[in-house]
Amino acid sequence: MRLAALALALLCLAPLAPPAEAARLSRSRAQRVLNEGQQHFIAGRFDKALRAFAQLEDFAGELPVYRWNVARCLEELGRAEEAIAAFERYLQTKDNEENHEAARARVALLEERYLGRIQVTCNLSGAVVKVDQLKDHTRRCPTEWTRVRAGQYHLEAETAQGLILSQRVEVRPGRDQKVHLTFPGVLKISARGAPAEVLIDREVVGETPLEKQLPPATYIVTLRRDGLEWSKEIKLPGGSTVEVDTALMKGEWVAPSPGLAPRRAPRTLAPWITLSLSAVAAGLGGYYYTEAASGFDEMSAAVGRYQGADSAEAALSARAAVEDHRLIANEDRLLAYSGLGLSAALLGLSIYFFMDNAAPATPPAPAEGLASEGL
Repeated sequence: MRLAALALALLCLAPLAPPAEAARLSRSRAQRVLNEGQQHFIAGRFDKALRAFAQLEDFAGELPVYRWNVARCLEELGRAEEAIAAFERYLQTKDNEENHEAARARVALLEERYLGRIQVTCNLSGAVVKVDQLKDHTRRCPTEWTRVRAGQYHLEAETAQGLILSQRVEVRPGRDQKVHLTFPGVLKISARGAPAEVLIDREVVGETPLEKQLPPATYIVTLRRDGLEWSKEIKLPGGSTVEVDTALMKGEWVAPSPGLAPRRAPRTLAPWITLSLSAVAAGLGGYYYTEAASGFDEMSAAVGRYQGADSAEAALSARAAVEDHRLIANEDRLLAYSGLGLSAALLGLSIYFFMDNAAPATPPAPAEGLASEGL
């Protein structure tokens, strides 16, 4: 604030002679507007101060102190992008290096407090990337947007082949939000004759004809029909379409190999997770059961004190203690039963998961002979 006040004081001393060819305000009028702007700024009315300073652009637009004051008003108003642009206009003036360093520090602070960056890379160079909420919103990948106000943005990218990806991006102040877009490839399998079962990496994904988007990778594609199969390793690049023509498969059908049987779903950690949770619930149930037993013992002791009280005051105190211990003990008993019940349910669920994981995979169908013609 001291630097802002100093800037305003300097502006009072700055020459305000307008250009000879374009003078909108008299010198006296300009001085009054300047004083008004200074008063508004000191009072925290930054919007009014900014409007006052804007009237002086013809007189003082090239002065470092004028540009500084405009930038400070914008900064105080929270208009980060405009404030940064104003500070950069100030840095184009021939002011002393100390003041320039202060402006650069304020720009860095504004960027850290309000703005972030979006960096986009793709597995397909040249894809069109759009962020509609931003200026200059359409670019080609890889790209980046700097000085982006913090918030949620919708990013969309499209290849020349028409593949579209969209993603929500959250920009946080002072951080780089890195986004890598992986365009899938398209696998197309035609059909001739009866449909065939399609397996990709030994997982059943459907029947012919089939068109499926997959992440770029190398896959083992298998077709099965009438106890016979056709299998081939296919490389699927991102953003491209690979077609498998069943008309070219004559003589390539063989009896299925046991090694190419459909894989069962991958085994999971669910049994161990539920078993661990069951143990935790049992531990909590046991703890609260012990607490409940202790509470009932203390309640019994309080009952004894109540029965043996030798004064009304002692009897009231003992009776209050009985009620407190009874209430706490009942709550602990309820928590104990809940924990033990939950433990039993989780134990049953973990047993189910263990049995499910131990189930054998489905064996392949036996071959019925060899075929010499395609699908």
